[in-house]
Amino acid sequence: MSNLNIVELPDYRDVISTAMEDAINTSGKPLAMSLFRQGNRDMLSGSLPFSYVRDLLVTNSAKKNSSVKELREATNRPMITEHARDIGKYIRENLAGNYTLGALTLNISRPLNFYTIKSSSDTRTGYLVLPHSSKVDITDGQHRTDAIKIGFNQMTEDELTEFNRQSIAVVVTAESDIKQIHQDFADASKTKQLPAAMLTAFDMRNPANRIVLLLEEKCPLFDGLVDATSKSLSKKSKMLFTANHLRQFVKVTFTGSWQIGSASFDEKASEIFNSVDEFEAKLTKITDYINYLVTVIPVWQEIAKLNRNTEVSRLLEIRNNSPICVTPTGLVIIARIAYEVFYKYAQQIEARGETWQTYADRLGTIDWSRDADMWKNNICQPDAKGIMRVLQQQNLIRQAIVKVREVIGLTELDAKKE
Repeated sequence: MSNLNIVELPDYRDVISTAMEDAINTSGKPLAMSLFRQGNRDMLSGSLPFSYVRDLLVTNSAKKNSSVKELREATNRPMITEHARDIGKYIRENLAGNYTLGALTLNISRPLNFYTIKSSSDTRTGYLVLPHSSKVDITDGQHRTDAIKIGFNQMTEDELTEFNRQSIAVVVTAESDIKQIHQDFADASKTKQLPAAMLTAFDMRNPANRIVLLLEEKCPLFDGLVDATSKSLSKKSKMLFTANHLRQFVKVTFTGSWQIGSASFDEKASEIFNSVDEFEAKLTKITDYINYLVTVIPVWQEIAKLNRNTEVSRLLEIRNNSPICVTPTGLVIIARIAYEVFYKYAQQIEARGETWQTYADRLGTIDWSRDADMWKNNICQPDAKGIMRVLQQQNLIRQAIVKVREVIGLTELDAKKE
């Protein structure tokens, strides 16, 4: 049974006047909406000002550790306060700029009138009247709703002036059956999450992600060879790395750690790239490092010069041979060296009359092939068929970095430091 009473009138003047009269009589609010059909039911879509969200929307959240029976009586999952606060922070930080909040899915739990023109069309515009005493239940979007409510309590007067001008998109059902409300929530939760690589390419608010995209643009080694949609590369892929591999490279270069989680790095990135000038300086540093290594690591130099359209077979041959420096593990090792020469030992290197290029040159003398002795018994180990595989276990990467540091002379700086 639907709680939506569709009132059809001869023309739009009647629609407007009747809806306004209903709103006045009930001390309510007339909301411009579109009526449309989805499946076997009528639904509404439109937008709600943030002030309406605060005053009209109600949640019926399950408690943590609820029984199945208790959960089935609720219409929302347990509230995660931290998540709502994070959304609220996101809104406030971008209030005067651009941001996106996904549409709320709401449900009319009590009979309401929708006034529209009489027509055979299944899609029509009109007005939904919300009486003063009415409340609208949230099917999907309780954390966005709570974030908006938090905003009213945390914003300055000037921020509130702008906040009150803004709205959020809504889709409205009119279900009286709680089972269908539960099903609507489950259906709304089936959206496929963006792969990490694609998120890196799309989320430009994060300065680390911006650097990843600019590296692909500014470095011949990466130009046209970074897959922005995949988690991993197939054997026949024409790409060299994924966007997430480059993000890992950026993370290790500026933090020294390949173990730090993605969410933690997102927070830290704002501190690392804390101004436009700082961002540009660090971008220049990492770009110069990669482009310099292209001149001293032979296989990188060859890849950078390959024609992306006519020399694909050679690229595949290089990838199948998997020199360490063209694997994600190799990128981590090279990034760790960048961290040490640019940050950890920068002062000591300068005191010795050396530059970061001194150590980059030595990276170019390393045998990056999988059969080289320095990789054996750490990141390169034979599989059941005796083929050397490049492994990614943290302890093995650590051992490989120790070997590289010995070869290029960074171990001497350790002794000096002590």
